[in-house]
Amino acid sequence: MKEQCLVCNRISPKYVAMFVHKIFDEIADKDTIHKIIIDACNAINYADNKKRVALCGRSKASILSGLLYWLGFRYGCVVTQRYIASCFPAKIKHFWHDTEGETFTEVAVSESAKFWAKEFPELIKEEIKKRDQLNKSRRHRGRFQKH
Repeated sequence: MKEQCLVCNRISPKYVAMFVHKIFDEIADKDTIHKIIIDACNAINYADNKKRVALCGRSKASILSGLLYWLGFRYGCVVTQRYIASCFPAKIKHFWHDTEGETFTEVAVSESAKFWAKEFPELIKEEIKKRDQLNKSRRHRGRFQKH
């Protein structure tokens, strides 16, 4: 993996790798983690080339968190949005000045995941289907089922 800036000189492969390891180290093997890093870098490059304006103004965590949520589905390493949020710093600094921004929560991860699904659905079609199937199977095991 060659070292290059991925998006607006803000997200490097090292940054991506740091959070992929933080999120998936306990549940995925090294090969899977490496694939997630490669896919995340490729997706960010694709998004930057296709629709550069869509990524501008977003924090690194806001770009990366939802993408990693979807890539977890791709490789069978499903983690909750709450867990992903806990892996990012509690306070996200704005890139345009040094003051602290908003607290990073599972709602921020959810918004990031929705952003990727809306702006770049071609990257995550299968993952959306997997998530919907998982949610559907959870609903069928609900409290109204006879035991």
